[in-house]
Amino acid sequence: ENNHSLPVSTTVNVYGDRYIASLMSRTVKSSKLGAEGNLTIDWGLVDNEAVQYTTVYFKDYTDPLSPVNNNIQVENTEDQTVIPNVKAGETFSVVTTFLPEGALDAVESLPLEYTILE
Repeated sequence: ENNHSLPVSTTVNVYGDRYIASLMSRTVKSSKLGAEGNLTIDWGLVDNEAVQYTTVYFKDYTDPLSPVNNNIQVENTEDQTVIPNVKAGETFSVVTTFLPEGALDAVESLPLEYTILE
């Protein structure tokens, strides 16, 4: 009763489309499909402290008759990732998640798509 709100002003940064378009996903140095259907991705170094992790999206052929969309989270300390049960001719996408200094929410880079070659 008789509680009053106090007005407060604050400044915030808005991370919109231009900022997101400027974000660079983690570099894929190379990717190679092995004989057993294992995709090996060699990563470039993470050179931005705002990078939280990278996600790889791919089609999983564990059940060849019913492939499913899947993803794997790659930590910044990993320099190589092996993804089993993929096929040549399919694609995988890389999205890097950033948490800018002082931000409350993470933002993702635009996806970069790569074709899996034999």
